[in-house]
Amino acid sequence: FRIQTSISSVESNLRVYESKPDVTDGELDIYINEEGESFRGSIYLHDTGIEIGTIDYRHKCTSEWLADVGYTIDPSYRGNNYAYKALKLIEPLIAKKGVDIITITVQDKNIASIKTIEKFVSLVEVWKII
Repeated sequence: FRIQTSISSVESNLRVYESKPDVTDGELDIYINEEGESFRGSIYLHDTGIEIGTIDYRHKCTSEWLADVGYTIDPSYRGNNYAYKALKLIEPLIAKKGVDIITITVQDKNIASIKTIEKFVSLVEVWKII
């Protein structure tokens, strides 16, 4: 499972959903758009309609690693542990897909993402980190 960050701006758009989020923790809502075994999630502040980022899961991408997760948080919302919280929210969805080998990569200059990954890795001790 490879976590890869992207330094791109995510426009915060107000959107009203009639349906409930696929996953929520009372602070963040994630609406999942399934694409086969993979999915793309839009991250919103709970019950506000404000989109603050995205989180993607790509299943069994290559023979070197079985899954890839990418995320981005709008710069104006960074520093609130939202990427970590989003990872925690989608972790059960990934676990249901049977992923047990995880590769985590990040650019060495992206200190915030390194800290997010280190915190997340300490949560998922049952997975093999290579």
